[in-house]
Amino acid sequence: MTDKVQAASDTPLGGAFKGVKGAWYVVILLALSNAVSFFDRGFVSLVIDPIKDSLHVTDTQIGLMIGPAFIIFYSSVSLPIARLADSKNRKHIILSGMFFWSACTAAFGMARNIFVLGAARMGVGLGEAALVPAGISIINDMVPREKIGRAVSMFTAGGMLGGALSGLAGGFIYAWLVGVGDIHLPLIGRVEPWQQAFLIISIPGVILGLVILFTMGEPMRRIAAHQKASLSMREAVGYIFAHKRAVLCTILGFAMLSAQAGVATWTPTFFMRTYGLSPAQVGAAIGLFGLLSGVLGAVAGGAITDYLRKRGREDANILIGAGTILLVLPCNIFGWITDDPVTALVLAALRGMVLSLAYGVAHPCVSLAAPANMRSQAVAIYLLCANAIGIGMIPVIVPLLNDYVFHDPLALRYSLLIVSVAATPLMAGLLLYARKPFVAHVTAMAAANDAALVAYAAAISPPASLQGGMTLTPLPQKS
Repeated sequence: MTDKVQAASDTPLGGAFKGVKGAWYVVILLALSNAVSFFDRGFVSLVIDPIKDSLHVTDTQIGLMIGPAFIIFYSSVSLPIARLADSKNRKHIILSGMFFWSACTAAFGMARNIFVLGAARMGVGLGEAALVPAGISIINDMVPREKIGRAVSMFTAGGMLGGALSGLAGGFIYAWLVGVGDIHLPLIGRVEPWQQAFLIISIPGVILGLVILFTMGEPMRRIAAHQKASLSMREAVGYIFAHKRAVLCTILGFAMLSAQAGVATWTPTFFMRTYGLSPAQVGAAIGLFGLLSGVLGAVAGGAITDYLRKRGREDANILIGAGTILLVLPCNIFGWITDDPVTALVLAALRGMVLSLAYGVAHPCVSLAAPANMRSQAVAIYLLCANAIGIGMIPVIVPLLNDYVFHDPLALRYSLLIVSVAATPLMAGLLLYARKPFVAHVTAMAAANDAALVAYAAAISPPASLQGGMTLTPLPQKS
């Protein structure tokens, strides 16, 4: 009887992990997938001016292509995909998205006008919408709670790594292709260096997808027996709005952090226009700084929150998120207005390192605030808000200020200054407003879940004393 109770009580909690090494192997695969995702979406920032020269478009048109063209499809499919990820095979969802966004990255490189570029960018958004909700759900089911912060921060650091390499490796790839010059491909015709680059960077996603297909399994879900297998979208949204300060403000506060990521979309162009640096120089500098500071910062953020949470600070994620955005404010002020390119690069690196601490704690904070049966949908709603701000709005607001307020391409620094500084009080205020309710909510949810599991175990394990005075005698155990 004891064995039966143990097995039953293990199952709701997710039970059968395939060992700690297997769990961390999956985390590494998902982190690499996130790296490929950010590389593919981020490389376009390095070749904005070559695309403008080739297709004869404006900053605003490029901003619409980078931002809304991506976020429209990302937003339209992220919630339905997350709903599937709460009930269907998450590995297959991730693979479908990875192969699709890789194909659309290649299509971006074969585009001949801004409309095809926009359509391909939409396809990249559609494919990448599958990765984070399903990936975070898998990590939460495979990694013990006390290590989730580190695991999710590794996943986030993968995105930082990809973003850094899109500048570092992407800059060298583009410089090499410029040396090669235009080429002619069968059925496609003339292909310029920036187009060749997108064809090349579409390949790693396909290779990694095949590795995942043949070496990664689908883990058991860690859902308590008293919970529904998954909530509908209406139920998930209703839950979030029913806990406005604890959950909704937490989601919106971390989503505002993405305004800084949206500013980063125009950072390479800022360095090229303001200081006359080449794409290779900017890519190498930003990529190297991002590789060293961003990745380490993201991993450190997760490790710090796990450390603090072990010591009873359930608000660790929120404190780090609010603290980092306040610390980065001086970098945002002086980094855009300095006339020294070295100072600007150092401040950009410092800004990236500090912000990466917050990027590493956002996903686990949102997942902690949501029940297991709507975790993917909660993460998707957070990503929807974050990408609407960081990818949908900011990359367009910056060039709109440039084109219609300052009327000067070299005034990009002032557009970036206004946007990056204005976002600071909104994010910090929302997170600090959510801090105490978040702690109370997470604590109450954990207590209720533990109590339900104890009741469930008691219900499937009847007492030794039965009605009528009969007793249940244990059977002899075989040696």
